[in-house]
Amino acid sequence: MAKLPWYSFLYRLLGVHGTFWLWLLAVLAVWWTAEPAVLRFANPHPTAATVSAAARPAALTRWVAVEGLSVAFDRRLLLREGEPGSEPLRFLLDPADPAASWWGRTRDLCDAARAGSAGGAAGGALGLLPAWAQGELEERFTELGREPQAVLPVPERALLVLAPGGPSLGSSPADVAAPDPGEGFERSFYARTERQIDLVRERVRPRDRFVGVLHETPPVAARRIGEDLNIVPAPSLLIAGRKPRELERIVFGVALVVLVLLIAGLFGARRAGQGAGPPAPEAPA
Repeated sequence: MAKLPWYSFLYRLLGVHGTFWLWLLAVLAVWWTAEPAVLRFANPHPTAATVSAAARPAALTRWVAVEGLSVAFDRRLLLREGEPGSEPLRFLLDPADPAASWWGRTRDLCDAARAGSAGGAAGGALGLLPAWAQGELEERFTELGREPQAVLPVPERALLVLAPGGPSLGSSPADVAAPDPGEGFERSFYARTERQIDLVRERVRPRDRFVGVLHETPPVAARRIGEDLNIVPAPSLLIAGRKPRELERIVFGVALVVLVLLIAGLFGARRAGQGAGPPAPEAPA
């Protein structure tokens, strides 16, 4: 047999059986890592995106930077009766969503109510507001308790954000201090209002920015959130603080190089076999 060319070194090194298994491993590695590798190549750096665009991203968009008003929703914030179903889940709202305007305005009123107040006396925070602002804030809390669905975001403009160290989709509810049943009506009313002011200021962030990787929202989690909060999550969720993985891109690149060498080596081996030709006949004695 003629000498194999240099680019057929894998066949000289591993032989027939060794190159068979190498073919199998290379093809499987390319097939397994092709999609994540292409996504990593298409996302070399975070892409600035609106909340609506991130909620329904383009086919190759995965690493994004998104900004908007964020709200950590749970049953307490929505003034629902009963125990919280889960830890608060943070949603990033598109500024064009009416729910973002509603929560932003409510946060402004709560900030004004708390400005310069220790909040110790009943009605102390509300007493700092002008009568029209106090009335607006009380109307908003009444609306929230009566019909929270009217101030919830629409799916296309609400992006669920999971942050490192924050609650997961399957986390259990936190302990919640129940109001004292022995409180009088007036003190109880003001106490609930004070607690709600603090809760809004804690949960609503007028300007929030997250950088992370988009993933499909699990159907089971979407159903659970819908049952607990009456919020339909967007088709995608954002895992904040995460970057696209490099491992798949490295494995894909190595496997692709090996596959090219195998193809080139096989072509060279066939050419070498054809060049050798049949053995020459012996001369007659």
